[in-house]
Amino acid sequence: MKLSEKYKSRRKQGNSDDSVLPLINVVFLLLIFFMIAGQINQFEPIKLTPPISASTIKKTDQEKIIFVSSENRFIIENKEYSLEDLLHTLKANASEKEEVYQVKVDGTYPASDILVLLTRMREIGVQRVDLITERKPAK
Repeated sequence: MKLSEKYKSRRKQGNSDDSVLPLINVVFLLLIFFMIAGQINQFEPIKLTPPISASTIKKTDQEKIIFVSSENRFIIENKEYSLEDLLHTLKANASEKEEVYQVKVDGTYPASDILVLLTRMREIGVQRVDLITERKPAK
């Protein structure tokens, strides 16, 4: 038997790995597709239940979100601040460009303290602030 005939007979038998390779390619293409096409929800640093209102503002990707807990914790971009440090950071950002902020406050946070926060934000030059709420259920 010639050497070339030996290799031809092996090719005719086929290799078991040859049928698995297209399957692996398809799996990797699906993986890449879902990684690109899938939307990953933003991680919220603390669990909050926003207040209920007749209107609602939904979170968007363009605005920065300030999380305010009932324990006076202020978190923006996964960094925790005191009220004064938060206002100092916002003031520095307000002078650079006009930022739009969304405030997600816990429903048990006092309304008078929310008003103080929003007033102080306006005083330092923040042009627009949206308060994130949940829609009141229809009766």
